[in-house]
Amino acid sequence: MNNITSFNSLRFLLALFICLFHTQVILANGTGYKIFRSAYLAVDCFFVLSGFLLARSFYLKSLYTENPKGLIDFFISRIKRLYPEYLFCMILLFTLMRCLNVNMGSGKAFFLNFIMITDVSGIETMLLGAWYVVVLFWLSCLLYALMYFFKEKALQLYIPLLSFFCLFAITSNTGPVVGLGYSVPMVLGFLSQDMVRGFLGLSVGIFAYMISDYINKNDWNWINQKKLHFILILIELLSIVGLLILLCSSKKDSFQYFNIYFPFAFIIILLFYKKEFFLRFLSNPVLAKIGNISYILYLSHITLMFCLKKYSVFSGINVVLLFVLSIIISMVFATILYFSCRFLKSFIIKQLVIK
Repeated sequence: MNNITSFNSLRFLLALFICLFHTQVILANGTGYKIFRSAYLAVDCFFVLSGFLLARSFYLKSLYTENPKGLIDFFISRIKRLYPEYLFCMILLFTLMRCLNVNMGSGKAFFLNFIMITDVSGIETMLLGAWYVVVLFWLSCLLYALMYFFKEKALQLYIPLLSFFCLFAITSNTGPVVGLGYSVPMVLGFLSQDMVRGFLGLSVGIFAYMISDYINKNDWNWINQKKLHFILILIELLSIVGLLILLCSSKKDSFQYFNIYFPFAFIIILLFYKKEFFLRFLSNPVLAKIGNISYILYLSHITLMFCLKKYSVFSGINVVLLFVLSIIISMVFATILYFSCRFLKSFIIKQLVIK
């Protein structure tokens, strides 16, 4: 199944939208150019996609197998997936900020940054944007543990109840999901809005996979396939348009932003079953290959933009050209870091094997 290819391409496009958002708020702020002010919602799409893949992993390796994948194995796989690039970027980018005299934090809480307990609990971060990685790492482990121990009861009762609690907590404490810098503790004295927001997005992804599993278990041949194909194309088009409107909006602080879960969940289900029509380009292997830099692109672009702002690199430039150059430079920078990180990991592994 070629769904992972399209998902990798989708991650890259979402990372670009996050770059566009930070370009708007960091570099284009004050120009009057307000488009992409809601593009930070691409992070919520990241959470939904991660929740979908988390549920898929659980169903395939734990729910429908006699030898389920244990919690330790899952924890180790999460570390392998998220930690090397996180640590590499944390140290390198913090050093870069210090060398360029861009004061965005201190290294006093290095150990807590090192073990990924930062940013979402009032602890100062050394890596801008690290909250997403921290939330994804710990909450994915928590959700997998719930599914591992409670199976269907977790999927049908505990996770839905907790997700509704998260929705109510967000709307009652600070209003709808908002963008940059909402790591202030707000629930029970230690849970941040970002932590609650992440749980909600991961839960939506899990529900989307449960729908996929239900579709897979049932026979739908009784439905007229031509009509079904037309309906799927129509809904796909509406989902794409709705998603782009939400991500490109110039508005903020609106409850309509919760609607982003609906079109994006439908899109990933279509991609998973390869029923897409307009989004077939996401299965392009070249785009998927470029998508490998998505994670480091997300981790590195904010620091880069603050450095560019510090030295007025784009001062007085046309705003459209500013966006184009910002994206290009961010991608080039992320590509250099990606291959540098790969080389360093390969070098360390070889040294350990030799010894």
